[in-house]
Amino acid sequence: MKKVQSFVTRKLNKEQEAKVFKLVTTYWPHYLGLRQPYNIEGLFFWSRDLLKQLIKKQCEIEIADRVVVNYLTRWGIKPLNRAKTKLEQCDSDIQCWWKTHGEEVLARSKSENAKIFWMGEIGLIGLEKVESSRNKRLTNVPVIENQGRMHWLTFQGEFNDEKQVMFLNSLKRQSRTKIFLIRKTSTHFNKWLVKHWLKDNKDYMEIFPPPDVDIKK
Repeated sequence: MKKVQSFVTRKLNKEQEAKVFKLVTTYWPHYLGLRQPYNIEGLFFWSRDLLKQLIKKQCEIEIADRVVVNYLTRWGIKPLNRAKTKLEQCDSDIQCWWKTHGEEVLARSKSENAKIFWMGEIGLIGLEKVESSRNKRLTNVPVIENQGRMHWLTFQGEFNDEKQVMFLNSLKRQSRTKIFLIRKTSTHFNKWLVKHWLKDNKDYMEIFPPPDVDIKK
C-alpha cells in the first residue's frame, strides 16, 4: 500500500485538480465511497471535510483546511464571509423580516429541537471559463449551519423548482432533527412544487421567511 503524502501545503497539479473538480460536481459523496455523516444513507451534501477525504483517496495527498478553502474559492464556491454575520449576508428584505420575527424563530428552534441552516450565495462555478449555456452551466448551492460549517451541492443547469425540491429533500435526510432553513433571498422556494413539498414535510422542515408571506410589504 502506498503511503499517503502528508505535506499539508502541497498543491494538486492541474490534472489532479481537474479530476477532483469533475468528481465533486458530478457525483454525490456516497457514490465515491466517502464516509457518510451520521451513518445516513442516500443523498447528502458535500463539505470541506468530505473534499479533503476525496483528495486523500484519489490523489493520496493530505492538505490543510486553508488550501481546501483556496481551491473552493478558485472554483467559485464562496466560503462564508467571516467579516459579516450570516444575517448580514442575506438580502435587505430578509434582514428586515428577521429583525421582527427572528427571536420567535430562535425560540421555536429551541423548543422544537430544530437545527438552523442559512442559505449561502448561489452562483456559477467552474475551473476556468464559466459555461454560459443555461443547460450546461454548473450552479453551486451552499447551505451554512448556524455554527458556521458550510455544505454544498452542485447542479447542472439552473436551480429550478425540481432541483430546489431535490436540495430540500437531501438536506432533510442529512439531519436527524427538524430543520429551520433561513433564506438568503426571496427569489427561491416560492413556486407551487416547493410549497407542496414543504406542506408534506412540515414536520421535518420549515423555511423562513415562509414562501407564502409577502415580505416586501
